[in-house]
Amino acid sequence: MTKYIKTASIVAEQYDGSDKMFKKYNMMDWGTMNGLRHSDQVFIQTLEGSLHVHIGDWIATGIKGEHWVIAADIFKRTYRELTVIPEAVGDFIEKFSGGETDLDTINVATAIDAAINWGESTDLVADWIGKNTDEFAKAYLDGYEIEAKS
Repeated sequence: MTKYIKTASIVAEQYDGSDKMFKKYNMMDWGTMNGLRHSDQVFIQTLEGSLHVHIGDWIATGIKGEHWVIAADIFKRTYRELTVIPEAVGDFIEKFSGGETDLDTINVATAIDAAINWGESTDLVADWIGKNTDEFAKAYLDGYEIEAKS
């Protein structure tokens, strides 16, 4: 049997039972007809139909705006947040990799060496990569988020 790893990133947030999330995801519950809210009986529309959502479950949103529910324990074992990096480091990754995702073509060690030793980046980028090599490798291979500007 062959093992596989998920390669696409998703957007998700943990359901907290709030009215804000209830409205955001256009949820339904058994008490709606009576003007009541029963947080233990909340449902969300998905491509598979209405699914029960528990507080603590994660609601994922796909690239077409579709939603699905992921139980908290499954989410924790399956997903991790993308690495957050400075914008200049992201620019270096895009420039150096040329958008390539084939692991036979790209090489993280070469990218680190190029940034630090070959002068292929600014001092700021080389310094960040030198201090954060694990995070750089994760970002380079798995994708990343650009840190918010303060």
